[in-house]
Amino acid sequence: MKIFLIIATIIIIVLLIFQIYITMATGKSETQSYKVIRKDNQFEIRYYPAAVIAQISSTSKSYRDLGYSGFGKLAKYIFGGNSDKKQIAMTSPVHMDIGDSTSTMAFIMPAEYSKDDLPIPDNAEIDIQTKEAEYVARYYVWWFCQCSGHR
Repeated sequence: MKIFLIIATIIIIVLLIFQIYITMATGKSETQSYKVIRKDNQFEIRYYPAAVIAQISSTSKSYRDLGYSGFGKLAKYIFGGNSDKKQIAMTSPVHMDIGDSTSTMAFIMPAEYSKDDLPIPDNAEIDIQTKEAEYVARYYVWWFCQCSGHR
């Protein structure tokens, strides 16, 4: 199990470094649009309109486990693991929700795509859907970790 966690961590780090490199090299990283409703010292309330997402579901009970199980699957989809072998730009934020029975991790798809325009994922665990509009509280937990939570 320890070896699996080490390998999974290395894979996630390599994928993140690769994505950061691509983003910096092309200068084309899209962030989901939002409207700031309220801003305070440690947080802000944001309104995010509906968006198309690629999502996996899991029984993970922690953000760490969900990240290990979900990130690679979603990254493979946007790096060409789909019916068209098409690369799709990574956007931010990445959504992670831990539930009592089911947890989800989702990548926001670039605004240029509708649900019907996206290629079919090679991995049947990935579901393409439209995420409803929502209000989110963005806050800082630690100096190095920027986290968002729902309100």
